[in-house]
Amino acid sequence: MNKIRLVFILLVVCQSSFCQDKFQSASNNAKFSLRISPTSLMDIVQPSFTFGCEYFLKNNQAVGIDYSILIDYQTTNNNNDVIEPHYGFILKPTYKFFFNNSQNGFIEFDCFWKKLHTPQTRWLERDVVNGVPTYYELENYTLEKDVLGLNFKVGAKNSFFNNLFFVETYIGVGFRSVYRKIAEHPNEVITVRTAFFGDAKTTNKYWGLSIPLGVRLVVPIK
Repeated sequence: MNKIRLVFILLVVCQSSFCQDKFQSASNNAKFSLRISPTSLMDIVQPSFTFGCEYFLKNNQAVGIDYSILIDYQTTNNNNDVIEPHYGFILKPTYKFFFNNSQNGFIEFDCFWKKLHTPQTRWLERDVVNGVPTYYELENYTLEKDVLGLNFKVGAKNSFFNNLFFVETYIGVGFRSVYRKIAEHPNEVITVRTAFFGDAKTTNKYWGLSIPLGVRLVVPIK
């Protein structure tokens, strides 16, 4: 994963450094554009299909919004019975500021809300006597996850085929606040394992850092 991030860092830095010499200007007269993010389909943690739109307030400023449909495969429990697949979405408003009117390099801020439902199974202890359960019961339950976050990104935008479409690469750093609960038992405290804190923690709320990176295909409409 670190190698993938390093490649994106080098790609963005090189593209930002040479775009004015090697590529035609990314400036265009269209105020409104559609965009998709093909690299979101290759996310190893949570793949998604991401699409959105963008509107230019000025020649060097734009606002946009992206919507991601989280993609997952069917999940099976310990008895190999197929249960409901994961489902969820990400909603992400964005603000973009270009370094100059040629619109080659930019910085972008976004905030996002992620909602995810994950069906899972577990064995529950029943009729505990002197600390020993009489039997175990298999329970199907739904883990609900809400994530709120902010990202700061830098990127480069390049034009192809006389401004027919544009390709944006970006990388950044962000902050996210995560809240989890079991839908059937909302007051239950659960144990989660986070990459930035090491050991598993017994908590329903925690925060973490993120490194957003990717490629977007932007198509001007009018």
